[in-house]
Amino acid sequence: MHETTNPTLIMLINMTIVFAVLFFLSLIIRFIKVIDDMLFKKSPKQEAEVTVAPTAPAPEPAVQGMDLKDKELIAVLTTAIMAYGYKDVRIHSIVKK
Repeated sequence: MHETTNPTLIMLINMTIVFAVLFFLSLIIRFIKVIDDMLFKKSPKQEAEVTVAPTAPAPEPAVQGMDLKDKELIAVLTTAIMAYGYKDVRIHSIVKK
């Protein structure tokens, strides 16, 4: 058997294999989504029942008397909550213990 010691060739072969597998997995995911959409297709009436009416925006919280550390804490918490998918989020109060 021929031994390949060229690291560039080994890298290219391995990267090709990895990206081919990733592409194949993406095709499988797309296929599953198409099948899922065909099997569980909702009627327009069902979709109308599922939609949620948007809520009115919450009033701005009072930020008087807050130092920079408290504002940074609120910014970090809001960002963390938004990272989970909650886009319209406002923190009304934080209780420190």
